[in-house]
Amino acid sequence: MISQSTFDFINELKTNNNREWFNEHKPKYQKALAEFVDLMGQMIAIASEFDPIVGQQEAKKSVFRIYRDIRFSKDKRPYKEHFGGWLSGNPKSDRAGYYIHLEPGKCMIAGGVWQPQSPRLKSIREEISYNGEQFKSIVEAPAFKKMFGNLQGNELKTAPKGYDKADPLIEYLRKKDFLAIHYLKDEDFMDDKIVSKAKKIFEGIAPLNAFLNEPFDNGE
Repeated sequence: MISQSTFDFINELKTNNNREWFNEHKPKYQKALAEFVDLMGQMIAIASEFDPIVGQQEAKKSVFRIYRDIRFSKDKRPYKEHFGGWLSGNPKSDRAGYYIHLEPGKCMIAGGVWQPQSPRLKSIREEISYNGEQFKSIVEAPAFKKMFGNLQGNELKTAPKGYDKADPLIEYLRKKDFLAIHYLKDEDFMDDKIVSKAKKIFEGIAPLNAFLNEPFDNGE
């Protein structure tokens, strides 16, 4: 469960996104971070029920750094204005996983694959092409649609190389990301029922992740 003070810190950071302010308020950041790390530990426990490999992950290593890489960016804000955590068993791999995003007014729990490297994206497209009906049975299921809507993420404007633009699966083959997103209210994260709510969302994401991880886990 997340406290109001953590949301307050993020809101204050949005207004004062500079190193001087951040250093002066470092204790607030450390308290908010510790709270989020604790939540991620609970999320690992429930996500591992659907994907045991996630259980190998440490809570601290599942949290993204708050420091932005601004070397090649026009946006010179030094800090991210949210907390984010990724659960896949190996945060540095292209394995499908579960994402927790904490930001006032933009909270979410999501899952799938985001910006996979070219070989990984190629294998996902091949898996969808070979097992299209199975994939559609997951992402077009009424329960999935009710919880997540359509798959989100970037996509090509035309068919990827090697596929016909008239392919009946083209709406999925064009995708570059495969994301199921469920938005939540700030209050949901401040409720002691957030873990049980997250478990239901993870349960909805699990079949998609299992499909996306099939070629990855088998080294295809």
